[in-house]
Amino acid sequence: MLNNSKITSTVFLLSSTVALIFAYILQYFFNILPCKLCIYERIVFYVVAVLSVLCLIKEYKALIYIMFCSYLIGIIISFYHIGIEAGWFQDIIGCTEQINNNITIEELRNSLLNTHRLPSCDRGYYVLGLSLATWNLLYLLIILLISVRIYFRGRRKEIT
Repeated sequence: MLNNSKITSTVFLLSSTVALIFAYILQYFFNILPCKLCIYERIVFYVVAVLSVLCLIKEYKALIYIMFCSYLIGIIISFYHIGIEAGWFQDIIGCTEQINNNITIEELRNSLLNTHRLPSCDRGYYVLGLSLATWNLLYLLIILLISVRIYFRGRRKEIT
């Protein structure tokens, strides 16, 4: 019988795997290139996937808490990403396109005609009216809440 640590680890592993597969499908099949913050958001899923596999092999309570914290970090990164897209925050990592005041008309024309544009937080991709960063934040939040509920429901039963 699976205990709640194993179930929680499985939820984290599956959710991270689904998120990464979805991100790579968007990148390679729909040509939606990830910006720097998108890459940072993916790192969270990689870390959690590795930790969840380790936790499935050998159960460590600390790994569960690290996975919870990793998803919280992912939520913070996604919120910052949304804030940059919406103009709430100043970009400090260079994710948005910086305007160069010394650009020539030829350089401007070439950049506008170039169909192979670099990824940027200035141009978010929207699905059903929400940016992909917003969907990522909602996904992380939902999975985190489900995982916390599963894990601590079992912990409560163990105490009584």
